[in-house]
Amino acid sequence: MRTPDDLIGSIYSLLFRGFYSTAFQPIVDTASGQTIGYESLLRGPEDTPLADPGRLFNEAGYLPESVRLKLDRACIDSAVRTGRNLPNDALLFINILGSTLIQLTTQLREFTGLLGMLRIDPGRIVFEVSETTNYAMTGDLVRCIRRLQQAGIRVALDDIPVQVKPVLKELPDGTVEGDYQIPRALTHGRRTVIVSFQSQRWFEGKKLLSCEMHGASGRSE
Repeated sequence: MRTPDDLIGSIYSLLFRGFYSTAFQPIVDTASGQTIGYESLLRGPEDTPLADPGRLFNEAGYLPESVRLKLDRACIDSAVRTGRNLPNDALLFINILGSTLIQLTTQLREFTGLLGMLRIDPGRIVFEVSETTNYAMTGDLVRCIRRLQQAGIRVALDDIPVQVKPVLKELPDGTVEGDYQIPRALTHGRRTVIVSFQSQRWFEGKKLLSCEMHGASGRSE
């Protein structure tokens, strides 16, 4: 039976040996049918911890926060390095933990330097802040989101639950994204991006909000 130390050791070994990759799922404009960008998704070898990224990032207590941070940053670096091969006008949607976003903001010069080296316009990057983020860090998140937006990087909230309404009021104008029900009040004055929809009925309900929407059906992580 695998112990927590075995799990962590296996993840670090896979990262060190480069046994992980990035897959890209197209984000399609639901009005025109045109692909506007791609969402990056972690992929790892079967029968290893990296084969189940949903559990790694979303299951509370499964990994220590320090390990999740290291894994998240490896995924981000892989996404931008691989994403340089995407069309130059395509947006690059990257999932990110709230804690990673705060950490990355302290190293923003290094990250934008990497984008420059890869010839990726910062405006093509859309960080999707994970729904697992502890909203007790809202103040730090808002401050960091402002810094990222000043650098030209876009930020979205992933899988928006209704209870984060106070958080959205504090955010600078920008992209808001969600997989759950979005109250009409939250869409006022903002561009709403839907990157996945669970059914045609769900999607039709979202159209009633009269928001600009982009979608990617069948999202998998």
